[in-house]
Amino acid sequence: MFDSQTGFKEALENKATFPEDKEESFDVLLEWVHMDNVREWGGKSDIFALYALGDKLCLPDFQDTVIDRIRTYHRENKKLQTFKGIGAEYNAAPPGSGLRLYLLRSILYSLKLKEMIEGGDSKGDFGFKVDDLEEALLESEDLRKDFLRGVRGYVISRLDLKNPSQGDDCEYHCHDREGPCSREKRSFLTS
Repeated sequence: MFDSQTGFKEALENKATFPEDKEESFDVLLEWVHMDNVREWGGKSDIFALYALGDKLCLPDFQDTVIDRIRTYHRENKKLQTFKGIGAEYNAAPPGSGLRLYLLRSILYSLKLKEMIEGGDSKGDFGFKVDDLEEALLESEDLRKDFLRGVRGYVISRLDLKNPSQGDDCEYHCHDREGPCSREKRSFLTS
């Protein structure tokens, strides 16, 4: 598993430990390797932990699968990313990642929707509290800066904000925008 010439503890003991990761995360990872599937398990924070695990293990295809799973869930269930805990999720995502872009665009899009302001529709499915957004922006300096840049960018350009769960998956993938998509190569597994 490791080159014993490096002298690293992992190489000498021929094992690596990941105490900050849940055991179930590795089960999901192995299932993805064999079946190209990221199944549902645990709660909202667990899916974001999977993305971080993919980053830690340098598995961009896995990260792409996870972000696709998040977006598909939001699209199929007509939900948006909630603000509760989004600061911690943003901090856990790698800078410049598709996940950070998705979270940021989710916030910006949410602000545009009339039914999102203070409580949402009659079912309460889409509402957010300004306090939750304030807490997220205070919790994450990166999110705060990116949010302000995003607001400025949309105000200056007057672009129409689109639902980030809709549209091209590759916009949030790890590969270059012009490069080939690994998800397209693996599509034979899901057909």
